[in-house]
Amino acid sequence: MNCREVERFLVEETDRAPTSPADPAVEAHLAVCPACRETRRTLLATWDMLGEDPVPAVSADFTQAVMGRVRTEERRRGARGRRVGLALLAVAATLLLGVGLSFTLFRSRSAPPPVVPIAGREITDDEIIRDLDVYENLDLLEELEVIAALDLLEGMEESPR
Repeated sequence: MNCREVERFLVEETDRAPTSPADPAVEAHLAVCPACRETRRTLLATWDMLGEDPVPAVSADFTQAVMGRVRTEERRRGARGRRVGLALLAVAATLLLGVGLSFTLFRSRSAPPPVVPIAGREITDDEIIRDLDVYENLDLLEELEVIAALDLLEGMEESPR
C-alpha cells in the first residue's frame, strides 16, 4: 500500500469502533512509514478531543425556530429571484423586439417587391394573388385536349334536343 491509500484508510478508521480488526496491509505499512504513523496518531488525538466536548442542550422549540428562519429566508430569496427573473425576461423581450423591428425595417427598405417575368411581361405579387386560382390549376390548362373536350360537353348540355 502507498501513503495515500493508508491515509484514506486511517480517516475511515477513526470513525469505526475501536474493536474493529486492523487491516494487515495497513499495519505493515505503518510499521515502516513514520509519516503515516504520525498521521494516525494526530487523527486519533483529534478524534479523542472532539469526543471530550459535551453535547450542548437544545431547547424543545429549537427545530421549529430554525426551520421558521429557513422558510423566511427562502421567501425573501424567492421574491428577489422572481424580480431578477422578470427583469431578465423584460431585457430579453426588448432585445427580441429590437431585432424584429430592425429586421423588418431593413428588409422593407432593401428589397423591392418580387417580380416574376412571364412571356416578356413582369407580374407583381398583387397580380399573382388576384389570379391565384388560375396558377393553382395551371396543370389543367396544360391539358388542352381535356379542356376542349369539356367545352364540347358544355356545348352539348346547353343545346336543346
